[in-house]
Amino acid sequence: MIRSDKLRLFQLMLQDEFDLKNRVNFAKTKVLRFDGDSCMGMYEGEKISDKKINHKIRFATSEIKSDLDLFSTLAHEYVHAWQMEKDLDITHDTESGFTNWRKYFIAYYGVDIVSFNAQI
Repeated sequence: MIRSDKLRLFQLMLQDEFDLKNRVNFAKTKVLRFDGDSCMGMYEGEKISDKKINHKIRFATSEIKSDLDLFSTLAHEYVHAWQMEKDLDITHDTESGFTNWRKYFIAYYGVDIVSFNAQI
């Protein structure tokens, strides 16, 4: 179960980490699919103008079973929001900055935002 207090806490932490200029909106859904497979979260961004971006993170309540799942899913999707604000490709590679964020979360939080496992 996803608790709203944990969602709010993680949102505040990640907003501080990424220093996004635009607010991130959330939507819960029971199941999410990407290329036919179930997934925990999905980022959707829309550039409205040079200064305004609509960020939306959808997450699957059926897939997220723990606070670790929720935090790592949100962190993963926040990277994509950051990429959108920096006008970078929304990918998982080094050129887009994703690899550096992955290393950062492993080093400082002990969480892999790709495998969604704790890294102790």
